[in-house]
Order: sequence, then C-alpha cells, then structure tokens
Amino acid sequence: MHDSFFNQTQTYERVLKKARFFVEYKNSFNINVVFSYSSRLDGFNKWYIQLWGESLGKIDINSTRQGLTPIGIIGPIDQHSFLQLIVEGRRDKTVTVIKVNDFYNHLKIPDIKLDGLDELNYIDSIEFSSIINKQADATIESINNLGDIPCDVVTIDSVSEKSIASLMYEYELLTSVCAKFMYIDAYDQPGVEAGKIILKQKLKEAKE
Repeated sequence: MHDSFFNQTQTYERVLKKARFFVEYKNSFNINVVFSYSSRLDGFNKWYIQLWGESLGKIDINSTRQGLTPIGIIGPIDQHSFLQLIVEGRRDKTVTVIKVNDFYNHLKIPDIKLDGLDELNYIDSIEFSSIINKQADATIESINNLGDIPCDVVTIDSVSEKSIASLMYEYELLTSVCAKFMYIDAYDQPGVEAGKIILKQKLKEAKE
C-alpha cells in the first residue's frame, strides 16, 4: 500500500480521485457513510469516525470552518434502519460499502421444513457469508439505481491483520490528502483543548 501510493501507481490514483471528489463536493455531500458488511469491522468503523472527525474538522488558512462528517454503520444490521435515511433522506451523503471476500466461515442455513415457511426454501443450504455479500450487492445496486447518491465499493480479502492494516493505511492516506486539498492541518486537535482546560479547572476546584 505504501509503495503503490508513493510510487504513484494504483493506490495513488484511487486515493487522489476519491479525495478530490470529497473535497470538491463537500458542500453538497458533507456526510460520509462507511457501510461495512461484517460485524467484525465495527472496530474499524469507530476508528474511521475518530480519524475523520479529529483530522478534518478544522479551520482552514482562510479562517473558514471545514469538515466532513463521518458515520460508520454495519450491514446487514443497519440495512433496514439507516439505509432508509440514505435512500429517501436528504441527498447530503456519500456511501462507501466495505465488503469481505472470504469470511473463513462456511456455516450454512439448515434445510429445515416448517409449516407456513415453504416460501423461504430458496435460502436452504446457503452459506451465511454468501447471504451477507449478496445483501451488500443488493444494497449497492439499489443505491446506484437511484442515480443521485455517490457510492463506491471497497473489497478486502478477509478480516485479517494484513487486510485491516492495508485498509487503515489507505484511509490515513485519504485523510491526509483531503486535508491537503482543504488547506488544513490534519495532525493537530486544537478544538478539543478548550474542553480539557475547563475539565482540569473543574477537577481542581472540586478538590479544594
């Protein structure tokens, strides 16, 4: 990932294209939704929210307030809640769907016959991982069919150390490039200092 970016090959082109879109359309699409189709990516989602918030919510060199609001959700858990807001809500969000190619889990839906549920036999003996990825594909297609919600897809090999490290590194690069385009410093956090100072003073007063 490092070499591909700094040698200006595939990763470089992908990151710059995505960052340029985010910044050029930040006034129209200022909310960025990461829709991860694996509950094991919940930690990544939380890390992404922290990274995006603390790095891009800044005042630029022209004293203008900047920021891209991050949201991290899990599919298919949030597929029937937040997806409603994406599909029929305000057009102020971009969506990045993260898929996992191999779950290393071959658990299947059992072939069980129950009265009144015969119409569900089309899912018998299908792996849960296959259903999750087909749900992701259906979500992507439904969003793209609308034609007015920017949506891209990231597919990782598996939820492994290498794949997650690569994903995190790419998002760090993406954040840095966005900050560069927005003329802000991605590496400081002046906005949280005031709260720290007030808290310190309150704790001192409480001890007196």
